[in-house]
Amino acid sequence: MSDSDLKQYIIGLKFMNKIFLSIPKESSNAEQLMNDLNPRRNTQGPRNELIKHSVLCEYIIKYPTSALAIEDLSKYPNEKEVLILPYASFVVKQLQKPSKEGEVILFSNEK
Repeated sequence: MSDSDLKQYIIGLKFMNKIFLSIPKESSNAEQLMNDLNPRRNTQGPRNELIKHSVLCEYIIKYPTSALAIEDLSKYPNEKEVLILPYASFVVKQLQKPSKEGEVILFSNEK
């Protein structure tokens, strides 16, 4: 995620998801996937500034109509996949600033 993309996320920001999102129940699965698929994570520019950030988004699902546990239907059941449905609303609850692993954005499901 670029600096300008990351700056859009501020605590209290409300937004509505407009597409299906596939997420794992366990963050360790997401962290492994992030590391495997993003060889440019935490890429630095010519002035040693980060130009691409690795970002792990964690979702707290409060309303069962917002997401479906599909691990039993998945081709990869060990990923414990959850499908967040379109038009689910979320609020940015927490931002954890960079570590060597990347940044974390915590979203909470709101009505």
